[in-house]
Amino acid sequence: WTIDSVFARGGVHDSIIRVDTAYAEWQGARAAGGGTLGWAEPHRGEMTFALVADSLIGFDSLLLAATGMRRDTSPDLVPLGGSARGTVRLAGSLDTLDASGDLTVEGLQFQQYGSPLATAGFTWLGGRRPRLTAFASADSIAAGGWTFQSTGGELRGYADSLQWSLGSAVGNRARVDGTGQWYEREGVRLLWLDTLLAALPTRRYRLREPAVIALSDSAPPSVSPLSLTALDGSGQVNLVGSLPAEQPGQMAIEVLGFDLRDLYALLQRDTAGVAGEVGLDLQLGGTARMPTLRGVGRLGQAKFGEFRSPFVQGVINYADQRLDANLDLWRTGERVLEIEAHLPLDLALRGVERRRLDGPISVRAHAGSVDLAILEALTPAVTRVGGRLAADVQVEGTWTEPNLQGQVAIRDGSMTIPGLGVRYGDIRGGGVLQGDSLVLRDLTLASDGGRLAVGGSVRLEDLSRPILDLSFRAEQFRALDVRNFATLTATGDLQLRGPVFGSTLTGTLLANSGVIHFADLINKRVINLDDPTIADLIDTTLIRREDLGGGFQNQFLDSLRIGDLRVSMGSDMWLRSAEANIQLEGEVRVSKAGDTYSPTGTLNAPRGSYTLKIGPVTRDFTVTEGQVQYYGNLNAGLDIEARHTVRAVRGEEIPIIAHIEGTLQQPRLTLESTFRPPISETDLVSYLITGYPANEATLLGQAGALETGLAYFSSALSSELERALIQDIGIPIDLIEIRPGVSTAAGTGSLTQLAAGWQIGRKTFLTFNAGFCPDFSQFSHENLGASLEFRFSREWRLQGTVEPTIQSCTGVARITSLTRENPYQIGFDVLWEREF
Repeated sequence: WTIDSVFARGGVHDSIIRVDTAYAEWQGARAAGGGTLGWAEPHRGEMTFALVADSLIGFDSLLLAATGMRRDTSPDLVPLGGSARGTVRLAGSLDTLDASGDLTVEGLQFQQYGSPLATAGFTWLGGRRPRLTAFASADSIAAGGWTFQSTGGELRGYADSLQWSLGSAVGNRARVDGTGQWYEREGVRLLWLDTLLAALPTRRYRLREPAVIALSDSAPPSVSPLSLTALDGSGQVNLVGSLPAEQPGQMAIEVLGFDLRDLYALLQRDTAGVAGEVGLDLQLGGTARMPTLRGVGRLGQAKFGEFRSPFVQGVINYADQRLDANLDLWRTGERVLEIEAHLPLDLALRGVERRRLDGPISVRAHAGSVDLAILEALTPAVTRVGGRLAADVQVEGTWTEPNLQGQVAIRDGSMTIPGLGVRYGDIRGGGVLQGDSLVLRDLTLASDGGRLAVGGSVRLEDLSRPILDLSFRAEQFRALDVRNFATLTATGDLQLRGPVFGSTLTGTLLANSGVIHFADLINKRVINLDDPTIADLIDTTLIRREDLGGGFQNQFLDSLRIGDLRVSMGSDMWLRSAEANIQLEGEVRVSKAGDTYSPTGTLNAPRGSYTLKIGPVTRDFTVTEGQVQYYGNLNAGLDIEARHTVRAVRGEEIPIIAHIEGTLQQPRLTLESTFRPPISETDLVSYLITGYPANEATLLGQAGALETGLAYFSSALSSELERALIQDIGIPIDLIEIRPGVSTAAGTGSLTQLAAGWQIGRKTFLTFNAGFCPDFSQFSHENLGASLEFRFSREWRLQGTVEPTIQSCTGVARITSLTRENPYQIGFDVLWEREF
């Protein structure tokens, strides 16, 4: 801890200590103050010091030394961070010093601990028997993977006999509160527990009678009989004895009728789908460095998701650094799972450098037909697990040179992986254990009509660190389905090698179908919105920023490395947001290190839709061509062209072309028209909003206010309906367009059109459309149309269209001899595109 500068000025005169000014500054913080204090009674005075720390990093090394912690390079362990402000006030004289202070810390981070806001304060009244009052509270505290909320504590009383209270919510469904006293007498420190209340999901437990914990330098910590009893009498937790320390101890722990959901709540795990009653009888003895352990654990009427077991029992016996354990699982009077283990371990309570010791190991596991749903009890990464597991496994040798023998087999398996958003079914196959590896044999699984075959092996390094050497063959396999992030159905060959956390994925993949969601095009500036000629037309711009894949967390995927994975787009891959729905074609190469993705390549955008929002107005554009280019990061470059035809109030049709350029994070949008001479962007924006050019739009006045407002509402409703049908509801349609009709002053108007499109194969796209008036008065089969597009290559395509001859909403039906004899018109176009 280095102090950069210190300045102080003061003196001592007539038993008065005077500090005119004191100032100190170090990295990110400063403290200053002054005042007077008496040297001894009856002389008195007052001093005040203030601390302001914009950053707490300057205290990092000091806190490490005070706590005895070591600096760790793990990314989960961070140096001291946050900001603080505090005040210390001193009064009286040195022999009867009074002190008080307060401290507020915001954004606290240290190692694996953190709190967004923490406050503390104290008052000290000096004298022959000093009195102390102190408190501390925090809205929430994160400690590793644990979370504590509404945490607070208080001390009050004489320095050698304090009253205390402490309480905290443990996770979201449990809370523990206690009160008591603290005494120190003749070198023995006594912690009294007067009250203790645990509010758990199914029961509330309270302390039956006061208990005391004795701490001494000459004897091991001891606990007088401590008994927690459920208020309804259905459960009980008892502790009594002394903990092993330098001197031998003997402690007994007994648990009766403790609900498994309550245990899960204290462990901050999801209690949904969990049930059962826990029983435990444990004897802990020996010394801290050579403890002994003997006990029996029971779980009755266990339920973990789909898994059921009437009775589970485990027995352990540990002494002389050797652990003997067995676990039995029973169902309808039959033992369906048996595990027996004999392991050399060091379970010392302190001073342990290596838990695994040299010596022979022996593990035997046998399962005739156990329910695979037992996996839900072991990991929250899978849910709704089904199927059967048969296994006969034996492990001999040592920790460093194990010898595995036996086989495992799975049939009728199924599971859901929430982190990927998919469910796998028809899991079958197995593996053979050889040496230190599990070799997979004929393992396959299905998802959404596709299949995945898995081969290769898993090497168990030191029996605890799996090293993967796997190959995958996918055929129309649904690999990913995370809402508002991505979905993917793929075919291809992949290889996965390396440790489970930090493995590398390579291979080639065809993305048959899927959706990639990206943050909405933000801060769209159609033209310079500060231009005073536009200020009267547009009040606000849409600003929306979303995190890519927020909430999509999975430890395996976060640590996964990707090495030059080739991904080709199939016939049904789309880039989608609340504003855009764009089809993708082409190929990219994807690499990933840490949390950084590095895709490279160019994807074409042959079709799609784009919604332009200008203040309260939304207008739908049809994507005609474009490219999405990746240059080594997820912020792809955009070059997309979309068209929208404005049916102006006077009846003319004005085609407007939107060019979307820039990047996904910073797109640039410009407007132009095919008319010559060109129409200014100011007039194009006005046409999109009002149907008039800018100079006429400002003169509309009250006469057109209602009609214009209805047009705003109609366009906004149409765009939201399109987004809801495809993205929220998930209707299996690749493209939906709703084109609201426009009424004119003459009382005529065009039909509102609804179009839906599907990708058929890699080169064909089919679209159906229907036109209708606001009151559906002229809706019939004669208002239906269709178009079919076939793409020969990137440059050449053929488009055929069948449309009604006339589409119009009028008070009198416009039926002529032409429409009576030829209600439909048929057209064909051969289109050639070339970029220069």
